[in-house]
Amino acid sequence: MDQFIQDFAELFDDPDRFAPETEFKKDPDWSSLTGISVIAMVDQKYGVALKGRDIQKALTLADLYRTVREKQE
Repeated sequence: MDQFIQDFAELFDDPDRFAPETEFKKDPDWSSLTGISVIAMVDQKYGVALKGRDIQKALTLADLYRTVREKQE
């Protein structure tokens, strides 16, 4: 999970503010374009095709990570 959070955080200017319990969609820098960047990053680094609804369902980074892991299985 640490690597996932690091990969996610690289999409933002201040990567140190993210943790598993972070409600990422409440971040002031979150936007629909960031969501697309997250989808692209997960596809490239984890080989998983996330959908917009996967991001919508996730409340925290831990939730999003669990979704990625489930899709890898």
